[in-house]
Amino acid sequence: MTEKRVIPSKRQKACHSRSKTGCRTCRVRRVRCDEFPGACNNCTSTGRKCEYDLHRLPARRNMGLPRIYLSRFHGPALTSDEQTCFSYFQYHTISGLVDLFDSPLWERYILPQSCAEPAVCHAVIMLSAIHQDAETNRMRLSGNRTDDSHLNFALEHSTRSSALLRRRGASNDPQKYQAVITCCLLFVIGELLRGHYGRAAMHLHHGVQLIEEAQAQGQIIEPVLVNLFDHLSVTAALYAADGPTQSIDAVDEPEWVLNVCPIVVNSVGEAQKAFTATLNYSILLIAYLMRSTQAEILANYDDLWLKRQRILARYADLAQALDSFCQERGCRFTPKEERGAQVLRHLLLVQYVTLKVLFPGDCSTSQVTAECAAVLSSSLAIMDQISSSTTFTMEPVVCPGLHIVATLCPDLRLRVRAIEALRAWPHMEGMINSEVCASIAIEALKAEVQKMRKDESWIAAEYPEERDRFLVEVLQSSQKAADWAPIRMSQLDIGDAVPYQEDTVVLNDIL
Repeated sequence: MTEKRVIPSKRQKACHSRSKTGCRTCRVRRVRCDEFPGACNNCTSTGRKCEYDLHRLPARRNMGLPRIYLSRFHGPALTSDEQTCFSYFQYHTISGLVDLFDSPLWERYILPQSCAEPAVCHAVIMLSAIHQDAETNRMRLSGNRTDDSHLNFALEHSTRSSALLRRRGASNDPQKYQAVITCCLLFVIGELLRGHYGRAAMHLHHGVQLIEEAQAQGQIIEPVLVNLFDHLSVTAALYAADGPTQSIDAVDEPEWVLNVCPIVVNSVGEAQKAFTATLNYSILLIAYLMRSTQAEILANYDDLWLKRQRILARYADLAQALDSFCQERGCRFTPKEERGAQVLRHLLLVQYVTLKVLFPGDCSTSQVTAECAAVLSSSLAIMDQISSSTTFTMEPVVCPGLHIVATLCPDLRLRVRAIEALRAWPHMEGMINSEVCASIAIEALKAEVQKMRKDESWIAAEYPEERDRFLVEVLQSSQKAADWAPIRMSQLDIGDAVPYQEDTVVLNDIL
């Protein structure tokens, strides 16, 4: 009888459940924490500082993001939640920010800085957690929900970032300005994604002050960082928040007005920079026109008309230079360059129509309707060109044009189509949120229909009479929401949106 051979079984590794509530120090050291309240024995016995995280991220399925390996990470050791957030920022947030136009700010400046500067790293993790929460809610601003684990996690890391920056305040470290200004930018964006325009403006104002202070001391601040602060400062004029808002009358005429500078375009990136430089001046005029009554515009009509014509002429020169460059390049465009050129043509159309329809009596009703129809058609085409995974950009792309159509078009059905397009486009474009634009446009539409006393029952059925609570909460984020340019242009009464004050981490008196 043949003896039965017994095959030894492979030794199985004992399974141990990983603690989710251990102290931060033990998790970073990858040792099992005894979780003794207050301070664990592992830390106290070795003289280490024991620190428990106040908040953890909820368990969720794999998002398909590459893992950050600590051996290749030169910054502070990260916990698993922090690694998830950092990976999300690197492979999702940044990819969206550079989806349309290349920018060295995110990939070649802020990302390496976040690997070397602990304060910047915590600010990046904060922004990533807020971005994840915003996308979960289809970019419907999160406000002050105290039961949201992502927001609580983000606030904890904003506190950590601020504490690290304050420790460096009294030092002579030449890099501290770069770190604080970068954190200011990340805090601005984080507050915008939450819908706190007043707080965003405070961080923005502080960042501008730090840039001026650093430059006065001979410090060299990254130019792309300075340019973005300049653009955000100008855009803040649309919201009249507690920050560096500007008036069209208080700004010096740009160089291209005083000295006619021809536009030379050798790349889509150059065209985008030329457009932004003109846009920074154009936004101030648009904000003034949106806030002003017809009587106020007519009182300063000649001066405003001249400013508008100069801007339109500059846009026309840019459009011609862009078309010439595209003809020279022929078909030798990458898909990204082709998409960027199409976006720029769309933005030029939006600016042209906006500056035309905001002037009272400048266009007939039929002309305004035709112009708005062109913007709506162009906006829908651009929406088809942009990746659905891109929900956050620093450039105004679709929202401004759709908002103009949704609030100023004489054809109510075109306005409704623009509103529905905004609802189907959950995006944050710089300071402009699609959900906020849609909510303002809905309230303006309902008020106008009521004022016209027209029988538009289909509008009443689509948009109930009561005020959108989401819009009320957003307007409460700023003491000056009644002065927002979109609110003034729509002539909305926001008396029931009583502003509130809440303590927040602000980078004041760090340096």
